Amino acid sequence: MAGMQVATSNPLFYRDIVPLDRNRHRSMRLAPAGRPFAFAEATQFVPAVADEFTAACRDLAIVFLPGPQRPTAVFVVGLRAGQNLLVTQEGLWDGGYVPAFLRRYPFIRGDIEGSDPVVCIDQSYEGLNEERGEAFFEGEGQTAYLDSQVGFVNAYFEASQRSDEFCDLIQRMELLKPVTIDVKSQGAATTLHGLLAIDEDKLNALSAKKFEELRKARALPAIYAQLVSMGAIGRLSAKLDAERRGLDA
Repeated sequence: MAGMQVATSNPLFYRDIVPLDRNRHRSMRLAPAGRPFAFAEATQFVPAVADEFTAACRDLAIVFLPGPQRPTAVFVVGLRAGQNLLVTQEGLWDGGYVPAFLRRYPFIRGDIEGSDPVVCIDQSYEGLNEERGEAFFEGEGQTAYLDSQVGFVNAYFEASQRSDEFCDLIQRMELLKPVTIDVKSQGAATTLHGLLAIDEDKLNALSAKKFEELRKARALPAIYAQLVSMGAIGRLSAKLDAERRGLDA
């Protein structure tokens, strides 16, 4: 397996994805990086799945980015390109909710041509070493630590499939509208274009039959959570204010 290539282009943050292999990685361990979330410090949006909307909506604004097949849900973590306002200079996460996409890193599910999906790792991650941290393998099997990571990776994959179904549904029901986020900070204006959000008026205008379809699909909690989440833009604005004043947020 160690010689096979992962049949996918690298997703956000991942640079050198390889399948986890008992022989190749037998002695490898994973220790916390010196700056744990530094890998995400230059991103403005973090992928989101519908399952986490309710838990995240008080802390993070959720919007959708247009896509060729369906819109994609993301958390807004910055108000200008190339900057994440929730990663501190020390590389720590300065927020109440940490997106699952970040918690999964450096692990990821990968597709191997001609084989079943496997759990992979970004071998460029600085915490990967042979001396300290959590071991992956012991004896002929996986450690409890790796078992938990594999479980999380598979759970995230299943959640992403449910999120795709959710996005397909709200797109089919034409519940999305273009939104522009305008923020004024320290005398400077910042505007985010090209975003989509739930159209509350269209939601309220749905027929009883279509509303029932949303209920049966268990889409309503995520829909209402997205609407609530837009209030979190104010928190990002406050952090931008603090940054522009040269203070800690």
